[in-house]
Amino acid sequence: MIGGEFRAEKRIRRLFLWVSCLFFVPALGAGGQSELATFRGKVVDAEGNPVADATILLVDATRGGAIKTETNDKGNFYRRGLRPSKYALTIEKDGYVAHEEVLDFRSGEEKRQEFRLMPTLSVPEAAFQKGLEAFNAGDFEAAAQAFDEVTRLSPETPEGHSNLALAYIQLGQMPDAVQELEKAAELSGNFRTWAQLAMAYVQVDRLQAAVRSFETALEKEHDTADPIAYECWMALGSLYFGENRVTDAVAAYENALSASSSSVEALVALGKCQFNLGDMSKSQEYFQRTIDTAPSSPQAEEAMTFIEEIEKTKDRKP
Repeated sequence: MIGGEFRAEKRIRRLFLWVSCLFFVPALGAGGQSELATFRGKVVDAEGNPVADATILLVDATRGGAIKTETNDKGNFYRRGLRPSKYALTIEKDGYVAHEEVLDFRSGEEKRQEFRLMPTLSVPEAAFQKGLEAFNAGDFEAAAQAFDEVTRLSPETPEGHSNLALAYIQLGQMPDAVQELEKAAELSGNFRTWAQLAMAYVQVDRLQAAVRSFETALEKEHDTADPIAYECWMALGSLYFGENRVTDAVAAYENALSASSSSVEALVALGKCQFNLGDMSKSQEYFQRTIDTAPSSPQAEEAMTFIEEIEKTKDRKP
């Protein structure tokens, strides 16, 4: 009996230990879960629209394990049970540039983050981007090479030709710049491209072509307050005046003055035009406005000289 009681007591002890373990193991699991991190996020495109079915891959940089999930139709994703560690995150979706970064998850952390995916660039688009970066960095040779590649890969893209022209201008290759701007103007037909072409014609002394291009540019839809519009009117007025088309020059300078009401360059130019036309009263009025607008400017000094000449002319009259 004593032996039986002893064996029974041992069985009871083993049973007690086994039952205790049943309660003890979940307790360990609950404590471990509280130390794990969670990850909530949203994936959107360049315009902020949700990107569905994007693949989210997290690779544990310490242990090497990988965790994978996907975004839902609202671009959202959620993952729990992440052990504290650094993770290499990769977000992929066809048609978009993959997003990669390293995230550090701390114990018990709930990380929330939004990710923006950019569309995959085509070969011409990538070359164009490369050209812009080179141009902005002042590497005009590299910019010209990149934009030249754009024009070869996508010859119907006017921006490729116009930006190649700008790179050529910086390199002093004006004939090449004019050629590219002519192509761009044919393709786009917008105000700015024609204005750039007209200004390039002036630089290579093709003045008749410049006049026609300025006139074409200013016939295109544009903002009358655009500084480029002002420059076009001023340049066209100067070209008209050089051709002795003084009345046309007056109209051009008046448009320039409408674009920039305080322009002393336009005011003094109008004064000269009226002087040339023999209307001394209007001429003096414009010159006086020049002086009143910017008394210390070179234009004011020039206007004063003309006013003195006008006064002498009045004194000489019988």
